[in-house]
Amino acid sequence: MLSFREHLEADIIWRVKWLNDKETNQFVIDDPKHQATVDEQQQWFAKYWADRHKRFFTICYDKQPIGFMGLSNIDEKEGRASVFILIGEKKYRGCGFGKEALKYLVDFSFNNIKLKFLTLEVNKNNSAAIGLYQSLGFIKIGDRAGEIQMTLSKESQGR
Repeated sequence: MLSFREHLEADIIWRVKWLNDKETNQFVIDDPKHQATVDEQQQWFAKYWADRHKRFFTICYDKQPIGFMGLSNIDEKEGRASVFILIGEKKYRGCGFGKEALKYLVDFSFNNIKLKFLTLEVNKNNSAAIGLYQSLGFIKIGDRAGEIQMTLSKESQGR
């Protein structure tokens, strides 16, 4: 069973594993040669925990972490945030879990935080992710430096 929970410090071990896996992070890491460390991720987590403009979730299957997703740059006044998702465990890709997780995140964003717009950037070569975002109603609004910018508004969701 798929479930979602707050991103915890205990998830650092998974973050390090997934961020250091070339196949997993080929479309998400700015510097693919960089190797994440536990120390670095602990420092990241301390900053994340103190940042009220971020909200991350761990995606679990049968209580086992398989990925993470979240909101960054949350601006409640403007009603917007940036979204991301990463299915870190390879055997769970292509099973529809990313779509279910993103549906949860969109619903949480619009109904719990009361946001109006979600944005994201995706590598233009990541056709699986682009297809996922489009299937949930995200539309392309720009293209810059190999990245496609997409958005979804609460108003257009579910049309």
